[in-house]
Amino acid sequence: MFNAIKYSKKLEEAGFSREQAEIQLQIITEIVEGDLATKQDLKILETTLTNVIEIKTNHLELKVNNIEGKIQQLEYRITIKLGALLIIGFTSMATLIKFWLVH
Repeated sequence: MFNAIKYSKKLEEAGFSREQAEIQLQIITEIVEGDLATKQDLKILETTLTNVIEIKTNHLELKVNNIEGKIQQLEYRITIKLGALLIIGFTSMATLIKFWLVH
């Protein structure tokens, strides 16, 4: 933490006049206070980050659900195609066996 009195005394010990030390102190104080975050600033940042994380999480959940739906559709299509191939294969084998037995 910044100790203004100690800083001012050190400036005076180094040869600065009281007026010069006070002006230096004002400048340093303005710089420090302008750049430091307050508890209110940190609370606003926390709330904002929490909201952003929640939105991103919801967005990711929607994407995952969408991908899962597409995977399920692909599974159904593969199952139907595999079933069709099996039916064609068995039908072809039965036809070939029938022709083989007839001849």
